[in-house]
Amino acid sequence: MKPLLTVEQLAQYIHKSVNSIRSDACRNPQSLPPICRLPNTKRLLWRIEDVEVWLAGHVAIQVADATATPTRTTRRGRPTKAETVARQRQVAWQAGLIDLMRAYARLRTRDEFRPYAFDRRDVLSMEQALDRVRGLIGYAGDWTELADFLPEGWEGDPQRRRSATAATLAATLDLARQGRLEIAQAGSFAPITIRRRPQ
Repeated sequence: MKPLLTVEQLAQYIHKSVNSIRSDACRNPQSLPPICRLPNTKRLLWRIEDVEVWLAGHVAIQVADATATPTRTTRRGRPTKAETVARQRQVAWQAGLIDLMRAYARLRTRDEFRPYAFDRRDVLSMEQALDRVRGLIGYAGDWTELADFLPEGWEGDPQRRRSATAATLAATLDLARQGRLEIAQAGSFAPITIRRRPQ
């Protein structure tokens, strides 16, 4: 059996100081060959076979590192323009479940969107009703029913009659507010009558 190496002998063998070996044995034992712990002693001893295997492992690592592709070293100083542009182009997108659902809903509604075209042929605006009532109120006699102020041909179509009645009523209320005509109704659900306000 080969003799064991002491701290001094190991220092000469691996060309390291005795103090460094003692410090590494306590703080960083991985940087030394495997220590041979004998019972009932605190002496630091090493087997020559373990030291040789440990040295061979380090030589193999060094050879592998030498044959490996050299890595890019970090350049000191200010970054170049190309490096700055490359960093600015690195954009990281983060999206949660809610964001994905909103994006999906936005795409679906965009594909299925159809512009709503409002058909104004069967609708009488309040401006049109105001012009009609202003023009006819002067020719009306005494009390005249509101239905007589509806445009011609609108009485037969229920949808057009409802639109014309609502617009004409709104127009007469506005003219009554201005003091230009009077509105009367004999009872609930009775016909609404209007007349020009006496001067």
